[in-house]
Amino acid sequence: MIWRLKYIILTCGVILVGWLSYSFYYYFATSAQPTCTMNGLEENKAYAGDIHCTIHAQHPYRVSDISLWLDNRPILERFKINRSYCDHSFTLASTTLPDGPHNLKIQLTDGSYRRNIASQEIPFIVDNIILQAALVKPTGECKVLQGRTLHVQFQVNKEIKEAKINVLSRTYPCFAESPGSTIYECFVPIACEEIPNEFLYTIHITDQVGNHLSLENKFQVIAFPFKKQTLTMRSKTPEQDNYISAQAKEFEEKLAELIKQSPAKKLWRAPFCIPVEMTSITTDFGTIRTTQEKGRYAHKALDLIAPPKSVVWAPADGIVVHIHDYEHNSGKTVVIDHGHSLISIFFHLDNFASHLREGDKIKRGQPIGTVGKSGYANGYHLHWGMSIDGIEIEPIQWTKMNF
Repeated sequence: MIWRLKYIILTCGVILVGWLSYSFYYYFATSAQPTCTMNGLEENKAYAGDIHCTIHAQHPYRVSDISLWLDNRPILERFKINRSYCDHSFTLASTTLPDGPHNLKIQLTDGSYRRNIASQEIPFIVDNIILQAALVKPTGECKVLQGRTLHVQFQVNKEIKEAKINVLSRTYPCFAESPGSTIYECFVPIACEEIPNEFLYTIHITDQVGNHLSLENKFQVIAFPFKKQTLTMRSKTPEQDNYISAQAKEFEEKLAELIKQSPAKKLWRAPFCIPVEMTSITTDFGTIRTTQEKGRYAHKALDLIAPPKSVVWAPADGIVVHIHDYEHNSGKTVVIDHGHSLISIFFHLDNFASHLREGDKIKRGQPIGTVGKSGYANGYHLHWGMSIDGIEIEPIQWTKMNF
C-alpha cells in the first residue's frame, strides 16, 4: 500500500515537473506567434445583411487577448482569452456600413514573456443595393441579318459578378463595355445558315452577393441575299489536293484549340478598322462560291483587293496567337485573338512583319505583314475572316461606328 502511494506521488511529481518545464519553455523561450483562422468572412468577397464570423485562435502556450478593428476603428479591444485555443464569434451588421470596400483587422497577443503579436487583415465588400437592370436598345431594333452579329447591351445599377446570355441553344458571356462601366454587352454570332425567324434570348445576371435577375427579349434573324460566284482556280495535281485538304484540317484543329484558350477579357475597343488600303472586294462574306474542286460552298470571309505587297495591319487590339505558313492552302497565315473568343484571321500574306511573334500583344493599326498570294490563291489579295466562338461572322459590320 505504501509502495503504491510512493508510485503515485512519484508519477505526479514527474508530470508536474514536465508541465512546469513545458510552461517555463513556452513562457520564456518561445518566439512562436499566435495563429488564427476566420470562418464566415473571406478576402475580397461581397456580403449583405448580417455577417456571422468566428475566429479560431491558438498558441502553444496560450492566447492572451484578441483585438478587432473595422476600417481602422476599434470594435473589440484586448478581449481576454488566456487559453491555448479558443473560438470567438461575433456579428458584423453590414446594413450599418456604407456599400463598398471595407477592411477587418485582427490582432492576437500571446501570454508568453515575449508578448508575441500576430495580425491579419481581411478586405471585404458590402453590397446591400437591390440588383436592377434594363436593356439599352428598344425591342423594335433587335433585327440582325444572317451572317452578322447581334449586339446586345444592358445597364445595371452596380458592379456585378457575372452575366450570361442564352440564345440559339448556346451560352455567351456578357462583359462591361469598358473598365468600370455599368453598361454590359454581348456579341452573338448569327451563322449564315441560321433560319430566318423570331427568336428569344435570356440574360442571366448575378451580383456579387448572389442575387439573380433575368432579362428577356426577342430578335429577328433576317434573310440575306448572298451573292453567287463561279471561280476557276489554277489546276493542281492529286498530290497537291491531298496537301491542301491536310493543311485545311490542320488549321481548323489549331483554330479550335486557340478558341478554347481565348482569354475571358475584352482586349479590343470598337470600332475595328479595315486592315488594308482596300480598292475593292472581290468576294463578299457568305458568297455562294462554286469551283471545280470544292463544288458549292459558302465563302465565310472577305477577299479584299489592295496594292500588291502593301501593308496589312491589325484591325483591333489583341494578341497574336498563331503565325504559320500553310504553303499548300492558306499560305502565310496570322491569327489575332481579341478576347472572349473573338478571332481575326488573315490568309495569303506575302510576308510577316519582322517584329511579329506569337504571344505578343498587338495594337490597332500595327503591321502584321503585307498583301500577297501565298498558298492556294489566284492573285494578290487579303482573305480576312472573323469568328466568335468558332462561328464565322461578317467583318465589315465591326468597322461601323454605330455597331
